[in-house]
Amino acid sequence: MRRAQPEHLALFHAQRRLLGEGPPSAALPPGVVVCSLRRAAQEFPEKVEACYGRLARTGKDALNALNTMLAQDGLFVYVPRGVAVERTIQVVNLLRSDVGLMVNRRVLVVFGRGAGPSPVL
Repeated sequence: MRRAQPEHLALFHAQRRLLGEGPPSAALPPGVVVCSLRRAAQEFPEKVEACYGRLARTGKDALNALNTMLAQDGLFVYVPRGVAVERTIQVVNLLRSDVGLMVNRRVLVVFGRGAGPSPVL
């Protein structure tokens, strides 16, 4: 009996890493990248630099400026030009600490021109 594939792909991001083995390769089309924002900045600097902080209104919003300045890591999802991801991508951020903690994390999702139509939650 064949198992039905869920309608969405859940990515669990917990304190600088994807839980488990990351997204199953069969679940994403070739060229789609899902990794930590820190790793993406090292491996795909041109993609991150082109988009990171572009929509955050750091000049007009002090909280956005603080979050941008202090962001320690986050999640990076990149869908190349013309690639369609049929399933919804659900991002679940997990954070736990036994002490008071301030965490600034970002999720950067980049769709190339004509990529889609998958929504990201």
